[in-house]
Amino acid sequence: MNPNIGSGENLSIILQLILSRLDNIDHSINDLSKTKNSPGKTWLKPAEFASIAGVTTKTLRRWVADGRFSEKAHRQVKQGAGYVNQFHNQLALSEMQRIQP
Repeated sequence: MNPNIGSGENLSIILQLILSRLDNIDHSINDLSKTKNSPGKTWLKPAEFASIAGVTTKTLRRWVADGRFSEKAHRQVKQGAGYVNQFHNQLALSEMQRIQP
């Protein structure tokens, strides 16, 4: 056994973390497939995209403020007196996976 791996208890914790992450990925894929099957739904509202990406809308707002999304993946659309954020259903997810810690 590799001494750098650690005890069986540590392996159990690591396995639980991996399984949890796989479950999150599975949910994200299911949510994304629903979006792809919605004709004409190229641009998503923050809450829709956050659900697919597995982050909060607050995190999205912070990333937008930090300039982490390209102009192709994110846009601001005038609505009333202000602007609303919209996220491209495929490009933003690809970029979000790149910027997530």
